[in-house]
Amino acid sequence: MKTLDVLTEWCDSHGFRVNPKVEIVVLPGLHARGMIAKEAIARGEVLFRVPKEWRIVGDRSISDDLTAIERTGVALKIEMLKGDSSKFVPYLRFLDEIDWSTLNVTILWTPEELEQLHGCSIELTPTRQEAAKRFKEIVNPILRSKGLDMSFEEWLHLLCIVQAYSFSSGDLNDDSVAMTPLADVLNASVTLNNARIFYDDKEALESGPEYLTMEAVKDIDIGEEVYNTFGNLANARLVQLYGYIESPYFDLPVNRYDEISLPGKFISQSVERLIKNCPFSFRVDNR
Repeated sequence: MKTLDVLTEWCDSHGFRVNPKVEIVVLPGLHARGMIAKEAIARGEVLFRVPKEWRIVGDRSISDDLTAIERTGVALKIEMLKGDSSKFVPYLRFLDEIDWSTLNVTILWTPEELEQLHGCSIELTPTRQEAAKRFKEIVNPILRSKGLDMSFEEWLHLLCIVQAYSFSSGDLNDDSVAMTPLADVLNASVTLNNARIFYDDKEALESGPEYLTMEAVKDIDIGEEVYNTFGNLANARLVQLYGYIESPYFDLPVNRYDEISLPGKFISQSVERLIKNCPFSFRVDNR
């Protein structure tokens, strides 16, 4: 049985509630998999619900010295090492089949690749050097205390996976993030976004277990793909955090939230030239 089919059956048998109007499919191109509408879906319809107990979350009990992304990275690695004894086996196999070479976040780039960003507004923080220093001084001692033996490169790739695929835990009192089965099957698009995740579902809370709910925020036509969103981010931020940009070059619409940053020095020099060559006089209004 295919991994996606096994994952779907696992979700069905563990309290996930999936709208019969949607299905998980294999897609051509970079995305590889996603969710499409088998029938027309109206705005406001629930697409699926994920029980909160069926997520991998790195809470503060792991360590107060790690970030939310790092804590969930530790929790995910612990589950991976359990092998077939993990209750998340179908989900972990789904993650294992994703081609992680497509993770193009800038912290994984070579110096030669980073040079191509010269003049762009991307803030390369943390740098690979800063991340390596943090791994050596803070992260690795914590990993070893929990019996985890990982190289810096392995740790960096794990963090990128969590960064790209995790969701907020939805807890207002905690900054934790969670690896959320089914929710991370969806591809994301700033422009094509037609679904979003909600954490405050009264019906689910009153009926027993708490759920994360994915809901249509636009009408979705039959055959149309369901897209989540990382937020209204410019391409510079998307490539830094998630390793992609939204552009017709990648069969995506133009990112309407894209922006160009101009150095203040460039603007001031341009204004000075304009004033110098203008036949009119200028005065400064200090009001």
